[in-house]
Amino acid sequence: MVPTEDSKLNTAEYSEQEQELCKLKIKSLEAAVYQEESAYKSELTKRKKQLTGRPLLMEQLEAIEASRPVRMPFLLWAALGPANLILPDRERLQYKASYEQFKVLATVTHLCMSLVLLVVTDRPWLDALSNFCLLYAYSNMTLREHVLRLNGSAMQRWWVWHHYLCVVLSGTLLVWPSGVSYYALRRHLLGFMVYIASVQILQYRYQMNRLYTLRALSKVGPMQTTTDSASVHISNQLAFLLPLILIGHVFMQKD
Repeated sequence: MVPTEDSKLNTAEYSEQEQELCKLKIKSLEAAVYQEESAYKSELTKRKKQLTGRPLLMEQLEAIEASRPVRMPFLLWAALGPANLILPDRERLQYKASYEQFKVLATVTHLCMSLVLLVVTDRPWLDALSNFCLLYAYSNMTLREHVLRLNGSAMQRWWVWHHYLCVVLSGTLLVWPSGVSYYALRRHLLGFMVYIASVQILQYRYQMNRLYTLRALSKVGPMQTTTDSASVHISNQLAFLLPLILIGHVFMQKD
């Protein structure tokens, strides 16, 4: 059967309608894909903002927690009175840095004075000056540590209380008369102080490096100090520090 002109026209018209229908379907699918992509990108941006804002939110919460009214320790209240010791963020970090610097300076000063006193044995006023500096250093550090705890430091309570004990012992050394009992103990005590100061300086260097590492990894807060508990990491400095600490334990066992 030979197709007529009318059937040819109908076929051409039908194929054009199919093409238009296919084009509409393609446009509809493209619009759906674009809509899904837009929704996905919007959700992804939202999640990224949430993840980015979480550390900021935690810092804000920590700042609010640190700035809330707290009860002052008795020693701080007795020394400074009812003063507001909650510092702004920038001054808080500066105060923490000054505490670390003072601690190192006091340790180095006492190490040098102890070495001098091991050589000079007939100057009682030098002994008194050294013991006074030791008393001042521990009293100063104890007050500063209370202020740091008020401003959000995670410093352990036992660390502060052991400095109270050091204040009492330093005061005892200061008022101890320069008699036979004092000079019988003096050389051993100075040798032990030299050892302790040397270990503290090396320990400070190790702890400061660890603190920088943990802070870079966002594992500790900005108010964390070298005296706070930190995870132990085996390094060359720690490998050098541990034998000195063990020597100290042997020294105490022998005594």
